[in-house]
Amino acid sequence: MSALVVLAAVGCSTTVITPTPAATVTLRPYRPAIPEATVTPPREPFVPEVTPQPTATPFTHTVEQNETLLIIAARYGISLEVLLASNPGINPRLLSIGQQLTIPGAEGGQLIPELPTTTPVPVLLSEAACYPTISGGLACLAAVSNLTDEAVEGVMVQLTLFSASGETSGSTQAYTPLNLLRPGGTLPVAATFPAPVPQPFIVRTKLLGAIPAADPSTRYHEVTLGQAATEASFDGMVWTVSGDAQITQGEEAVVGRLVILVMGLDLNGQIVGFTEIEVGPEDVSDAPIPFTARVFSLGPKIEDVLLAAEAPANGE
Repeated sequence: MSALVVLAAVGCSTTVITPTPAATVTLRPYRPAIPEATVTPPREPFVPEVTPQPTATPFTHTVEQNETLLIIAARYGISLEVLLASNPGINPRLLSIGQQLTIPGAEGGQLIPELPTTTPVPVLLSEAACYPTISGGLACLAAVSNLTDEAVEGVMVQLTLFSASGETSGSTQAYTPLNLLRPGGTLPVAATFPAPVPQPFIVRTKLLGAIPAADPSTRYHEVTLGQAATEASFDGMVWTVSGDAQITQGEEAVVGRLVILVMGLDLNGQIVGFTEIEVGPEDVSDAPIPFTARVFSLGPKIEDVLLAAEAPANGE
């Protein structure tokens, strides 16, 4: 089965989902902050450097409390890209205690030549646009764009806050809200930094992971998004979008969940806010699934919105 997602750009939109025609679910809005920002132009495409290593027998690691993929990769002396490549389809944001991960090689890190980490992935990562929060911290957004003809997954970005003197004031990891970054597609990453924030400050972005997606046509269902109506607040800072999602399921495949992403765009087409709608497998059907979502801007007013969705197969 194919895994085609149709994106829809619309003009006028909020966060209530109706998984089935008769139900309504409250969403989790991405709250706005004070509308001030500094934006740095996008960087050049990132091309990872990878050196193939000798073959070794893989083994498994059981995820423990407070472990992240970076911690696990460092423990075994391998790169994050290699760990993601040997565990296709894993969602770095949803690691659970007891989850089994394949480690490509004995402890100390011998790599498997078959892993797709020797193939550069041209992913364009923008600098962060940051906006002050009500509490005195920062809310930052960056965009990741796939410049290839193949889907990419496992995108992980590090955002680091520096003072003008170059001293690190904070660092955090961020993931795209959808695991699959389709060809030609763009997804946001977001991070917050608590007060106090050095003045002046610089926030740098760095790509930590992005690998070619393994068998996306069999691991994701086709989702068609239809937009019915949009509505903007008087100041343009909040948009409400309503529409429906149609999932094409195979005879044997099972839909694990449906995630709809609504992105708010400013006058320059930059992402200034986003919200997610997640529908569980118990509410997924072959019939169109109505949704309503509210998206808030972190800075400039919203001029347009962009929709994206994914429906992992077989409970991924």
